[in-house]
Amino acid sequence: MLIAVAGAPASAPGVSDRLRGQCAALPVRARARTAELPDVDPAGLLTGLAELADEAAANGEPFAVCAADLLVSDTPLLQLLDDPRDGSRALVGPLEPAADAAPVASALRIVRGQLVGVASARHQLSEATNEFLGLLVLRPADLPAAATAWRAAAALLVERGWTDLDPVQTALLALVRSGTALTAVPVDGYLGARGANATPELLGRIEGLNEADIAWRRASRPGDGVWSTFVLRPISRRLSRWSVGVGLTPNALTLISLVIAFGACAMIAFGPLPAVIIAAVLLQFSLIIDCSDGEVARSTRSYTAFGAWADLTSDRVKEYLALAALAVCAVRGDGDAWLLAVAALGLQTVRHLQDYSFADTVLIWWRRPRPDLRPLAETGPISRKSGPSDAVARIIGTPTGPVHWIKQALHAQIGERWLVLTVGLIVGGPVAALIAYLVLVGIAELWTLTGWFLRTVTRRDRAALPESAAVLLARLRDDGVLVKVLAGRPRRPLAWLLPPFLTGLEGLTVLITTALVAPSALWLGFAWLAVVAARRYDLFYRHRTGRHPLPYLLSVLGGGWPVRIPVLIIGALSGPTGHTWLLGIGAAWLALVVVPESLGSAMASLRPAGRDYGDQPPLTGPARLRLAKSVLRRAVSVPVSRLLMLLRAPRRQALVGGLPDTEENSLVTAIGLTRRYGGRVFLVANDVEVVTRQLRRVAELLGDGEAADRVTVINKAGLSTYLIFVDSELVLYTHGLYDSPRPVRRRLHVNLWHGTGPKWNANANFAQRIGAQAHSASSPLWGLEAIKALSMRPETVLVTGNPRQDVITAATDRTAVAGLGVDPERPYVLWLPTFRRSTAAGLVGLAEGESLTPAAAAAFMAAADRAGVQLIIKPHRLDADRLGELGLTVITDADLTTAGVTLYQLIGLADGLLSDYSSVWVDYLDTGRSIGLYLPDLASYTTGRGLNLPQLGDVAGELIITEDTAAEFFSAVADDKCFAEDAQLRLRRRLAMITPPSSRTDAMLDDLRTLAPYLPLD
Repeated sequence: MLIAVAGAPASAPGVSDRLRGQCAALPVRARARTAELPDVDPAGLLTGLAELADEAAANGEPFAVCAADLLVSDTPLLQLLDDPRDGSRALVGPLEPAADAAPVASALRIVRGQLVGVASARHQLSEATNEFLGLLVLRPADLPAAATAWRAAAALLVERGWTDLDPVQTALLALVRSGTALTAVPVDGYLGARGANATPELLGRIEGLNEADIAWRRASRPGDGVWSTFVLRPISRRLSRWSVGVGLTPNALTLISLVIAFGACAMIAFGPLPAVIIAAVLLQFSLIIDCSDGEVARSTRSYTAFGAWADLTSDRVKEYLALAALAVCAVRGDGDAWLLAVAALGLQTVRHLQDYSFADTVLIWWRRPRPDLRPLAETGPISRKSGPSDAVARIIGTPTGPVHWIKQALHAQIGERWLVLTVGLIVGGPVAALIAYLVLVGIAELWTLTGWFLRTVTRRDRAALPESAAVLLARLRDDGVLVKVLAGRPRRPLAWLLPPFLTGLEGLTVLITTALVAPSALWLGFAWLAVVAARRYDLFYRHRTGRHPLPYLLSVLGGGWPVRIPVLIIGALSGPTGHTWLLGIGAAWLALVVVPESLGSAMASLRPAGRDYGDQPPLTGPARLRLAKSVLRRAVSVPVSRLLMLLRAPRRQALVGGLPDTEENSLVTAIGLTRRYGGRVFLVANDVEVVTRQLRRVAELLGDGEAADRVTVINKAGLSTYLIFVDSELVLYTHGLYDSPRPVRRRLHVNLWHGTGPKWNANANFAQRIGAQAHSASSPLWGLEAIKALSMRPETVLVTGNPRQDVITAATDRTAVAGLGVDPERPYVLWLPTFRRSTAAGLVGLAEGESLTPAAAAAFMAAADRAGVQLIIKPHRLDADRLGELGLTVITDADLTTAGVTLYQLIGLADGLLSDYSSVWVDYLDTGRSIGLYLPDLASYTTGRGLNLPQLGDVAGELIITEDTAAEFFSAVADDKCFAEDAQLRLRRRLAMITPPSSRTDAMLDDLRTLAPYLPLD
């Protein structure tokens, strides 16, 4: 996140320093970088904001605008700046009227949580509701429009001579007028203020606040039912605090709640009477934990789409299990409650579908905010019609006090439903519990259906629904084979009745046909309805959590109501046996269609949000087998490794691994550890002899040849090496190791990676899941892209990266290249292209971009000859192209081994570097020497492999050369000058390059010592 601190600082001493400290102390996952804009005229500041917005947009990162005179508590600041959810938002406080009743220049109007109007010293606002506190965050998708709006606003301010406007308030005004949707994040007046209200007294009060208490108060969810609000939540908040203290995540709490509910339902179904009573209490405890998962997520801002899906889905699963367990319990007591269970499940599903159909389509459309979209030049207030537009709202209004809680109880939320189940079970048994449940849900259904129907038919505005609402209603209907025929129809307001009606019709069909034809198969009818209900809930949860719609093929395979209802009737007509078989096979078939895809779709939300990877080679049969083997291996190895780490105490030893074995990031790291780490250092290798020789060469280059003797090189294969991996307190690797599990018990794993380059690393043919807690990089921007691509956790810490650059710095002996046939007395350019074709990478090989042409090779060789520069090329180790056939002087890995030269020694001795999408030129930036980037296939490579943000084509500038401009590059090398030096400096700034004052290895180890103080890193 890029944060612009703009405007004049606060007059009260200490306020601005506190704000800078808060920005510097933001959590790691915020990736905050701060840019301070000088206190210039408003137009100039808006222009500066536009330029920074363009930069943040190119980086694919959020952009925050913060008034320099803001005084705010840590909790609301984190809610705005450390919220992983995608959305633009603004910090607002209560409106404090001016003493002279004059309009408040920082006033806002908020409707349904969204900003719809903004005032300024020149712009009037009617019906103001809040005040802007000077902090807003824009999601990357909104940044191009924001930059345009701010430039237009700056031009208007210059044209009108408006120099008295607050620039941050004007920036917000321009955003709202341009149509940018901003969610309001409200804060109480004692938690934040700006300008003259940011007094020393308020600063003292804020610094004395208990931030933990504030965070937990703000984590409570509004809108709960009576039982949850007054009984469950006070208990769950205590549990939530304890859970955070011991490190339990929201997803872990969801799983614990589900397991407890499973156990309770098993006890109800099969246990004796005392166990049934205990199980009823356990159901309530499960619900308390279910409250805690959301509280922990909100208090720690650990929101994920998968977590939302898991929470919503587990609630439904637990409720299904409870109803089924009660039916089984009744059967054990010589009763039969499956009819009641089927009715309860069907009625509650109808009740929920009715809620979703009305509230998430019609009601949202009616209540949609209507922002002021007039041009910024219009300064007068805008009049709006207000007041309810339907008879029910006009009569009832907004209930408060006891009436509000009666209304909440009538809605029969999950707390009330589970309370009825548990009390009914303890007092009257399973049948009484199911009857009480049916009565409660029936009253809720009647109450909401009547109210919403009357609101719809008495509304003044009866216009057709928008397409988005009609599409959602069509999905909720589950039209199956008719999904394309009925898509987006009908669009009348009463269309919200169709999903619950069709759900109820299918439920009644199951209930009546089974009860009349095959009463003993009612439990299969329950299974049928449970799977169908899961299907309908999943259709809605896809919408709620932002996942993709159900694929058309699966819609057809599920049949939908047009197929399922006739099939049920046909099954009933076939007799008891046929109907029983139909219910069993149908429920199993629907489960196979619904459950795997739903789970897979939810799991897909854990993958990195990505790029358009373009067309990838299809997976062949053998490749599919290799992929399946990899997935199964990881599914087994990761839990096993974590369990062993939990059972075995970490030892004072470090393990380093690289791919290939001689990857110099791993070799230099191992050597550095021998100087700084107070334990034993291991280096894994497939070929111990080769790695030992290369390790010694690198150690001698770094001036510490004896360091190689202090590293124990061990064979990667074998149980003993795996156990060293499990036991080591510090593990560092370049491409993962033993499936890269997330470590436990005071262990630190670091992803060294193999360079910080422009390539996007999560394409369809190459994907990993790295469990390390830290990732090393030379650029925080491209390092963050690698963290996303490798599915690492958002809280992964970035540390100083690429220790191999120390070899570049240490390489000074030019005579070393003579063994490669290179004249050490003449300048040479090293050409290091990344591979375009490889049969060894990924599952089926990789084909990315376009191969080097003979014409290009000839042009560069001619330009080098004219400048008197040697041009040598070193192919990538995976490259399948035969570059030697192009007439170039090629140096291979075998040549380097024979000459006793390492790759980064060769790079460090080069007078210039020619490359493309490789990470090596990023390492070379530290030398300050000439770099040329030859990118003739930039367009195809971008759409095929994909590039990190900011994209190379946007930031490289004059460093990109062609056959026609190669002469200038080689001439600069010959004259010992830096080619396109200004472009290099701009590139370094745009990538926010990490440049330590001395050794990169030492800088990385210093970062690791800060991250894990228990490690003996002197």
